[in-house]
Amino acid sequence: MYVQKVKYDKKCLESKLAKETMEQFTYTYLNQVYGIKKLVHDYSNSIVEAINKYPHDLDVYLFGKVYNSEIDEGFISIAYNSRNSASEAVKEVLRKKHKAKAEGEVLKYHNEYKNGKVLEEWLWKETLQKLANYEATQLIEQIEATLKDKLAKGDKQGVLLTDLQDVVFRHEIMKRKDKAAKFAELFKKFDTDKNGVVNQEELAAIMLQMKVKINVDKVIKALDPNNVQQLTFSDCFKALSSVSCYIYSVGESSRRCYRKSKCYCPIQ
Repeated sequence: MYVQKVKYDKKCLESKLAKETMEQFTYTYLNQVYGIKKLVHDYSNSIVEAINKYPHDLDVYLFGKVYNSEIDEGFISIAYNSRNSASEAVKEVLRKKHKAKAEGEVLKYHNEYKNGKVLEEWLWKETLQKLANYEATQLIEQIEATLKDKLAKGDKQGVLLTDLQDVVFRHEIMKRKDKAAKFAELFKKFDTDKNGVVNQEELAAIMLQMKVKINVDKVIKALDPNNVQQLTFSDCFKALSSVSCYIYSVGESSRRCYRKSKCYCPIQ
């Protein structure tokens, strides 16, 4: 559905129409596929029920956060790329470990892990160190928690590549959720219709509260060149995250700004 949403957004821009939120597009997409009001209603209800029923499924959890305007749509591709990055990092660590081996041999080892071979402890720890650096300790703790969970369920197989990928995937989702939390709360305050969109006046009010020192009209014109008065959470987050640490500041206002002089946020 996300792939179709990206294509639909492109068509909207070309046709000078308002972009839709993921929730709005769900109805549009189902209507295109089924065209029968009852079926569209039933399937859309099923999607909401699945989001609420399967929060432990990472794919469902991520979709649910985007659907409810708590994580931006653009993060979806980033999140799924993190799984591939984990696999590639394993390959790089193996390549470093077996410097004298031909590339074909390294790929053979890597394929064995892709096909279910258990990762040795040194391998998954070095991989996490390579992937996350200063966050490696958190990820290692999550892997160890995964191992304990497996043992509790009678699974003594150890850490698989898919486990490593899931831990990295979950970690990236949680980071994005935390980074977006403060802005999502502010956005919902001004989203009086609770439909995941604001108009230009509401966006101006959001920016005023954020205290960003940039031209409000310039941002609005860039986000809404066709004056459709429907600005989604995802588009606003993307635009404003580039100019303010407010979006990334979850703690108190006294927290030091990591961007320092390059930032327009009120905590620098």
